[in-house]
Amino acid sequence: MKIPFGAIQRDDEEFRGELLDALRESFLSGRWIGGPEVEALERELGAFVGREAVSCASGTDALVLALRAAGVGPGDAVAVPAFSFGATAEAVALAGGVPRFADVDPDSFCMDAETLSRAALRGARAVVAVGLFGRAAPCAELSAVLDSEAPGAALVEDAAQSFGAFRDGVPSCGASPYAATSFYPTKPFGGYGDGGMVFLPDAASAARVRALCNHGQYARDRHEEIGFNSRLDAMQAALLRVKFRRLGSLRERRAAAAARYDALLRPSAERVGIALPSAAAGESPVWAQYTVRVLPGRDGADRRDALRARLAELGAGTAVYYSAPLHSQPCWARFAAGAECPNAERLSREVLSLPLTASISAEEQERVAEALVASLETFR
Repeated sequence: MKIPFGAIQRDDEEFRGELLDALRESFLSGRWIGGPEVEALERELGAFVGREAVSCASGTDALVLALRAAGVGPGDAVAVPAFSFGATAEAVALAGGVPRFADVDPDSFCMDAETLSRAALRGARAVVAVGLFGRAAPCAELSAVLDSEAPGAALVEDAAQSFGAFRDGVPSCGASPYAATSFYPTKPFGGYGDGGMVFLPDAASAARVRALCNHGQYARDRHEEIGFNSRLDAMQAALLRVKFRRLGSLRERRAAAAARYDALLRPSAERVGIALPSAAAGESPVWAQYTVRVLPGRDGADRRDALRARLAELGAGTAVYYSAPLHSQPCWARFAAGAECPNAERLSREVLSLPLTASISAEEQERVAEALVASLETFR
């Protein structure tokens, strides 16, 4: 049996007719940039999160815009987790800032109060809290750190992978003043192209970000700031509105699949040397990925890559997010002096994401779990 890592096209089969109807209506409307569909999507997502919402062309753009709205400018230091996708640090640089790398918790994969080093926080204009693999970032915890250690710093949530998740009843993107998410197709709330959304604390911030998305124009031919061209297509907005109505159901099905992996793998996890992902009390992840840690063998050698190769031979697709921490990347070397991130370095050698979609079958998960356990037993 071939079990692809991300057969996301299967998730929308039950409402594909609605998607095609929405696409047709949007196409025939002749309003392909902005317009009623985009405005409606912004209202709906803003109401869900409890913030002002402004759409844009990508999740990376959304994070750049959130940072600029938070006041980040040329030369400003911004603390970011070393274990994240490159866009997290890239967005800081594109906003004019300087990334400072902090370590992450090895169990949650997130930067938290314990790993946000004082070196990274000292003099920082902002901190970017990233929610990885579908877990909302610990924004309340980090806000408390900023209040005591850096009261002038802004908290910005990078929720590219966590829109739809909750922590203590608060939705991802709703626990910090500034947040950004992505509509890239592989995200839990992914669209059918590219796009993003910025979440902001008030109407004034939203008006500024809306202008920045449109070349810095606050009115026609009145450029008050240097902006850029970052607008969401109306057809993408129409499709996302259909999917948004299914977000709760899709989240529940992904959670059920994650629970099934737990049940299949937990009895053997300690014996074969894997650490399973977990959610803390009060968390409701959206399970963008189900990511295990493949711990070193008895001889201390890493086993992740050998396991991944063996699973591929057996027909089970997997993925590695991320194979190198940000502070080790060539383009960030000049900013990484003194960065101590041993957890991020270890995770980059251990993490392995298993196939998980809303439509994955119990049989497929059983085959993956059986292959993983059997393979690891030969690698001990």
